[in-house]
Amino acid sequence: MRFAAWLAWSSFSLFVMLLAFDLLLGSRTAAEQMLGPAINGLLALPFPAMGALLASRRPDNPIGWLFCVSAILLGLSDVGGRYALDALVAEPGALGGHLEIVSRPAGGTRLIALLPARELVHA
Repeated sequence: MRFAAWLAWSSFSLFVMLLAFDLLLGSRTAAEQMLGPAINGLLALPFPAMGALLASRRPDNPIGWLFCVSAILLGLSDVGGRYALDALVAEPGALGGHLEIVSRPAGGTRLIALLPARELVHA
């Protein structure tokens, strides 16, 4: 039970760090347009908090874990999209590594990978 509580609150902390990193990346290029993403991040904050609270108190309840996992995936998606925008459009070459974006057409899920390739791959 103690490990479940640690894991649940760690997922909440990871979401907060991803949110901060997303806002930091966005402020590099378009600081005047960051009010909307900041408000969206603050409005999304109760979902991982509720997930961490549920999962830490009742580890057998799948709803809490679902909230935790979806918050982490949302944070990774936001940071990945912002990183891709900065690395490919706003300031090409300013961020480290070469970026390839592989999109799944049906789900729209983005997979961002730092690979030593020079071309953009379209799936």
